[in-house]
Amino acid sequence: MKGTQTFNAVLRTAGLKSTATRLAVLGVLTKETRPRSAQYIANTLKGSVDTVTIYRTLESLTESLLTYRTDFQHGHAEYELAINRPHHHHLVCTECGIVEDVVTCPTATVEKKIIKNSKQFSAIESHALEFFGRCINCALT
Repeated sequence: MKGTQTFNAVLRTAGLKSTATRLAVLGVLTKETRPRSAQYIANTLKGSVDTVTIYRTLESLTESLLTYRTDFQHGHAEYELAINRPHHHHLVCTECGIVEDVVTCPTATVEKKIIKNSKQFSAIESHALEFFGRCINCALT
């Protein structure tokens, strides 16, 4: 997905105004192959947008389901584009930080058991699942 016109349409469909900051953040995330932090996005935009505005922008994009928010246990959230991407999870190396997408989602059976055993919930709307371990290169050292 590329182009300002396409992003304008996506933002309008999501009920958001098309602002320069939203377009810039979406532009950065489009070029990335893995989730990125707000600070990374701020650094990529070279100070043209302050970090607080980037955090607010990412929050609105995530609430509108245009980005995914993930937690790789680095002490900060990371974000990736959700537009035209299937639901997925991640493998994260605890040593070097490399991230790999996991497109298989084995949670349907688990979700049914959770709801069946829950005393206060009747449905699960979404979930996030990250796997942590050592990549092949780090395991060799």
